[in-house]
Amino acid sequence: MEEFIEGLMTKCGLSAEQADKVVEYVKDNADKIPELVKSSGVADMLPDSIGDKLGGLLG
Repeated sequence: MEEFIEGLMTKCGLSAEQADKVVEYVKDNADKIPELVKSSGVADMLPDSIGDKLGGLLG
């Protein structure tokens, strides 16, 4: 989990507090996230190889 938090801080420019809030949100909404990603169209904006893999996870 620490690697995920570090990535949020480094790649997204979040503070440690903000990154912790993201982690809590992800934990609290883990069951909803696949549907949110699918309905948002984010998967369609990703390169094919990533979108295909994510599509397999999302159903």
